[in-house]
Amino acid sequence: MTLLLNQCCCGCSLRTGTVIIAVFLLTVALMTTVYASVVLGTYAEVANDDPKPYEYPMDYLDRLHQRMTYEPGFKLVLISTLVGSSIQCVLNSLLLLGVSKERRSLLLTWLVSYTILLGLCILGFVIGFFRVPFSPVYQIAVFVNIVLYTYFLLVVRSYRFTLPDGQHAAMLIGGEETNIKPVFLQ
Repeated sequence: MTLLLNQCCCGCSLRTGTVIIAVFLLTVALMTTVYASVVLGTYAEVANDDPKPYEYPMDYLDRLHQRMTYEPGFKLVLISTLVGSSIQCVLNSLLLLGVSKERRSLLLTWLVSYTILLGLCILGFVIGFFRVPFSPVYQIAVFVNIVLYTYFLLVVRSYRFTLPDGQHAAMLIGGEETNIKPVFLQ
């Protein structure tokens, strides 16, 4: 049995809900990209002992220096965050383009990519139980991400099912009468 929605949670159409999801996720990805870039730049300045004291509060520089000293993977986390959020910017832009052009293939690209991301979130949730020390805040944040990504995937997938496939659309444009019926939600 396939689970499909007729409308988004706020009562708007699936198309509108998909646009809202794309804009929301694009905004979050852009903010994350900017944040990771700024912190990585600051990290580079602190690593080179070249901080500009008038630009950063001292407590921020101290915390960053401590993380740099005691967490050797911190720079790798920043770089992977920067790369991941940049990829999400591209994917969410493709989702917006797919909605505006009604291209099922672009929606499928987003669906596959975010299904992989959901799998990684679930993996992070499971691994989080074995972290020492256990962080309930981390677990709650990852759980909320899992719930949101699952709902977002369901909305976009449902919207994709309302779009005609390429063969049907081509036959409609040609003006020929066919026996092919589009799939509509009940």
